[in-house]
Amino acid sequence: MDGIDQLTPDGQTTILNVVDDLLGDSSFVCKLFVTSRQDDCTKRDIALFVKEYIESNLTAQNPLLENERLKQDVIHALLSGANGMFLWVKLQLFDIAQAVTEQEMRLTIQKLPKNLGETYAGILEKVQRSPGGNLRFKTMTKVFRWVAGTRPALKIEELEEAVALEETDTYLHTERIATGAGEKLIACCSNLVIYNAEDSTVTFAHQTIQQFLFSSANTTQNLQLGFNFTPQSLNQYIAEICLAHLLFSDFETQVAKVPENPTVVLGDAESLVWWNVPLSKPIKGLLSLSRPWSGTGKVNSDHRINFTIPIVSPDSNSLVQKYLLLDYIITFWTFHTADMTPQSACWPSFKHIACERQLMFSFRLWDDPQHSSRLQQMGWYTKDQMSDKISTPAMRTIPVSEELMKNLLLYTYTKADHDYL
Repeated sequence: MDGIDQLTPDGQTTILNVVDDLLGDSSFVCKLFVTSRQDDCTKRDIALFVKEYIESNLTAQNPLLENERLKQDVIHALLSGANGMFLWVKLQLFDIAQAVTEQEMRLTIQKLPKNLGETYAGILEKVQRSPGGNLRFKTMTKVFRWVAGTRPALKIEELEEAVALEETDTYLHTERIATGAGEKLIACCSNLVIYNAEDSTVTFAHQTIQQFLFSSANTTQNLQLGFNFTPQSLNQYIAEICLAHLLFSDFETQVAKVPENPTVVLGDAESLVWWNVPLSKPIKGLLSLSRPWSGTGKVNSDHRINFTIPIVSPDSNSLVQKYLLLDYIITFWTFHTADMTPQSACWPSFKHIACERQLMFSFRLWDDPQHSSRLQQMGWYTKDQMSDKISTPAMRTIPVSEELMKNLLLYTYTKADHDYL
């Protein structure tokens, strides 16, 4: 085990109690390996990092640090306030690099934040005060919501589309998407989110950033900053985006439907048939001799017959290429809407998508044949029995939340006017 110090005090207590229970259980052997090191080792590592970073990077960015005395004062201030936190030091170095004068740099190191929480708050306040800060802060907030609220993490191209979406959208506003500008989105967040080159995902630079956003939801300082992050509020926000996305008119125009009553002129239809018949000319001649005399012998060109012409639907993979967030939404919309109830503001949209909406691609887990038979069996149970049936081990294999399925089934049966409800 490593990194226990990174947990909150309550988290540390919880994990240590779990470990204690495991070690005290005589039914099996538990081997535990805990790693740690002395604070002095961390301090030496931080000192080496600070000196090397200033020499190799910061001096080139800010010539003020060519002043040896000023450089030593910066190093001393950082080592004094680090308290073993590499991330704290790194964020202060970014801030120090922005100083324009020696006086400004000295003021910066004199007012260094005491901890990561103060550091994050200071970064957000500085963004708000900067030119164009309101727009940048709005973008940053959207990025934070998606990074904090999605599991697994979004890829950078998915994030580009996600931050362009609004809950009230009825189609994809491509003019709002920062296509190919993911790096600018990350830069907009002042080093609080990072790009992971291994899997192209975007995550917080450190788990304490998400802890700060959640824990600060009820503090005066962060309410003033405009943050009100809770797991529930994030889930609701993303759920509304998912529902709006699945209701896009874009997908309706993409679905190719066979016309209900297509027609074709009778003469054209006959010509089409004869064109495919071998020796059609002599056969037509013989048939014409056997026809009774009809006077004019002309075909009524206004007479039309039904002639259904199927239209080939576009490949659904092309939709995923155009709507980059669609794959995530198809997979996880049920997860984000798990807390929906009939009292939820977007319940009408939810129940329409869950029970009625038809699209060219599959987006409902319960439409999958491997689950449909089980769900159908559940329909023969009363409302009181339904809860017990859903909780059986067999039903837990369905990757849909129990609460969501209860609401779905209740809505379906109510709509069908089943007496047993």
